[in-house]
Amino acid sequence: MSNLKSIMQLVLMTDSAVLHTKCVYWTDIALSLYYLFNLVAKEPPILYGHIRDGKLRYDDIFQRAGSIYYKLTVTDKNRLGWDETFDREFINRKKALIKHQYNYLDVLI
Repeated sequence: MSNLKSIMQLVLMTDSAVLHTKCVYWTDIALSLYYLFNLVAKEPPILYGHIRDGKLRYDDIFQRAGSIYYKLTVTDKNRLGWDETFDREFINRKKALIKHQYNYLDVLI
């Protein structure tokens, strides 16, 4: 199965609460991708596994998200319920994900 199809399946499975992950790091990635690509997700997740040396790190999450985003076809976007405004929404969601973490930084460290 291609990575893109796997991500599509991840989003759809997470919606139905079938997804279970064991590692905080990978959970952060899964929840971040779910939030970034699924319009149903309204609140960004708190990322517990992406703090290194007292700083939040997003590079791996955004690298994965960018790779997926640029490979999505119009059909994929339609299946996820996106319209033509989602490109702007995607950027806003990336910013919200970062901002949300700084609200919890003292708690996470």
